[in-house]
Amino acid sequence: MNFKIRCAIHAVLMTGLLGSVRAAEPAPMTFKVNTERDTGDRSPGDGLCLDRQGGCSLRAAIEESNTAGQPVHIALPSGSFALGASGAGSLSVEGTVILAGDGMSRTAISGGGVTRLFH
Repeated sequence: MNFKIRCAIHAVLMTGLLGSVRAAEPAPMTFKVNTERDTGDRSPGDGLCLDRQGGCSLRAAIEESNTAGQPVHIALPSGSFALGASGAGSLSVEGTVILAGDGMSRTAISGGGVTRLFH
């Protein structure tokens, strides 16, 4: 009888302790844009930001981030990124994305004729 009581108390304590432990949030995936081309990701959902030419464009990074299921950090280098140059239009963002450029005077994203850059 004494053994059963101890086991029950131990089980309640362990359940209480385990119930209060929170899982750590995953670190954001990171994509480093390395081309100013406005090209799509060649295989969205594979975890890689690669267009058909082997580069990582802003559009490819956004398309890949939409399938990630976790926060994504996109690093933009210095340069001018014109959306819509390929006729693809604005970028649809479907999750948590942290878009970080190289500074206001060094990184620019233009509409290339579209009225909305992101939605």
